Amino acid sequence: MLPLSLSRTAAPGLVPSCAEVASWACCRESWESLQAIEAIKLILETGEPLVGRLLLFDALAMRFRELKLKKNPACPSAASIGTTPS
Repeated sequence: MLPLSLSRTAAPGLVPSCAEVASWACCRESWESLQAIEAIKLILETGEPLVGRLLLFDALAMRFRELKLKKNPACPSAASIGTTPS
């Protein structure tokens, strides 16, 4: 990753300003909090974790959407989805 001053020179208009980066930082931190909550639910084996579901967040509209995902039987990684970790 290029330093901000160099990347602004190399790609003018493509690098966000400090104000834009700061405003999106709060969105990132909110998302990290949601991920931490999911990890806690899995560790404590409580609540309803997002297993088999994908949570989408539209920050501009302030909306959440949830999509249900199906397992791909041909995928070896998907075999353990939905099972309790040992």
